Amino acid sequence: EPLPDVAFVGFPPMEAAAVTTSLLARHGVPTLLDVKDQWPEVFVRPIPERLRPAGRVALWPYSKLVQHTMPTATGSSSISPEFLDWSLSVAHRARRPADLVLPLTSRPTEVSPTQVRAAEQWWDALGVRNDGRFRAAYVGSINSGLHVEDIITAARDTTVEFVICGDGPRREYLRDQVAHLPNVVVPGWVDQVQGEVLYRRSSVSLAPYIDEAGFGLGIPNKMYDSLRHGLPIVTSIRGAVARLVTTHNVGVYYGDATEGELGIELVALADDPKRLTSMAQAARDLY
Repeated sequence: EPLPDVAFVGFPPMEAAAVTTSLLARHGVPTLLDVKDQWPEVFVRPIPERLRPAGRVALWPYSKLVQHTMPTATGSSSISPEFLDWSLSVAHRARRPADLVLPLTSRPTEVSPTQVRAAEQWWDALGVRNDGRFRAAYVGSINSGLHVEDIITAARDTTVEFVICGDGPRREYLRDQVAHLPNVVVPGWVDQVQGEVLYRRSSVSLAPYIDEAGFGLGIPNKMYDSLRHGLPIVTSIRGAVARLVTTHNVGVYYGDATEGELGIELVALADDPKRLTSMAQAARDLY
């Protein structure tokens, strides 16, 4: 096969990235390594602390593989400055012109007026109307990484309307806990057009995730979806996401706060339309 002029190599998988990067380097082909996850470090974190040394020993071959792969590439790309800095620290080198931060943005997809009308009618039937009500929306997986208790507490203590979309192992638990609350809608999985219409009818986007090291470096694509729709982000994610929302005034970070702080922050935004409008415009501008 003829050699490429340049290569864009995904990482992970570790083995494929190592082989491809090494082969192309021997042939002088410039390679951009796209780092999307902290492998093999992510496999160590769930191990009980007292057993982690043994886990690191077991994963030592992968660690050596990564330490060889990172510096072999001509450059690295990643989803945030923090993630890029991590990959450069593994490579033990300074930043080069070929090292890039590539946000997980996407071009809006075309949807027909018929699809939009159908989605609008679907939400109307669920009581999520285009009525200007202050509404907090979440679209994503309802799993162990989502701080479901924060949502339940905020919904119980405020009159803010919550629409929590998605599927996952904690969806039924969430539904059971909020079944008696008139200000919470848990519709399950929604398609792309339904999600688009929901964002248009919402005031803020929720990102109440449980703090874990893996979240700190990246900026999930949900954040960019929120920015595209001009929705301020209310989040508990420290690191890159906290920096994004606070530096650019596109949302609120409440991660180190006390229990009930999510509801307090949402009520404060609902009571300050000028601040909310300013954040919404900043979100669109930043996107």
